[in-house]
Amino acid sequence: MGIEALKGKTVITGFHGIGFVGFISIDFMVRKLNTSRVDWYFNHELPAVIFAGKDKLEMPVEFHSKGDLGFMKISIMAERDILNHVIEDNIKAMKGAGVKELIVIGGLASNNKKAFFGVSNSHGKKLIKKLKLSPLDSEITVFGPMASALIYGEKLGLPVVCVLASASSSLPDPKAASRAINHLSSVLNFELDTKDLEKDAKKVEKRIKELDQTEDPLKDRMFV
Repeated sequence: MGIEALKGKTVITGFHGIGFVGFISIDFMVRKLNTSRVDWYFNHELPAVIFAGKDKLEMPVEFHSKGDLGFMKISIMAERDILNHVIEDNIKAMKGAGVKELIVIGGLASNNKKAFFGVSNSHGKKLIKKLKLSPLDSEITVFGPMASALIYGEKLGLPVVCVLASASSSLPDPKAASRAINHLSSVLNFELDTKDLEKDAKKVEKRIKELDQTEDPLKDRMFV
C-alpha cells in the first residue's frame, strides 16, 4: 500500500496546539476506529523517535485509512520550521495521490463551548459549509503547522479547512477533542463513542508528557 490508498478520500489531521485538541482527536480516532496504516513518513530533520507497542512500531508520521476517511497522525513534537517541512512534503504527497480534501482539527481559546469555528483556504469554502462551521467573530492570526496546511493547500489547489473547538489554552483538553470528534462524526456520518476519551483525561495527559520529552526545549507552539 501507500499514500495512493487515500485517493478520493477526506483526510483528517491535527497538531499539538491549544489544548492539544488536534493530536488528542486524531490519536483517539485512529485507535478507536480500527484504522489501517497505509503509509508513513520520516525525514532527517525529525527527532529519531518511535513508539514501540506490543504488536507494532508507531512511526513519527503515519497515514491511516478507514472507509471514506483518511488520517494523518503526527505523534512527534518538533520545532516549527521542521514541522513546516513535514507539512509541505505531505500536502504535496496528498495532492499527488488524489486526496479529496484535508480537515485540520485544532483548539481555540474561547469561552463559547458550543460553537465550532472554521477557517479555510479559498478551495475549502464549500467544505466549510458542509462541516457546519461558524465564522470567526473577529480576525485571528494562524501560526505553525495549521498555517502551513492552509498555505500549501492554497498553493497546490487542495481544499483545507480548520475545525476549531473552544479549549483550554494551558492544559490538554480531552473534552474539547470529544466535542470536535462528535461534531465531525455527525456531519461526516461515522459513529464513534467518545465517553472513554473524557474518562481517560489523566492517561491523555501522561501521553502528552511522554511526547513532550522527545522535543527540543522550544515551547511556543500555540497556533491560534
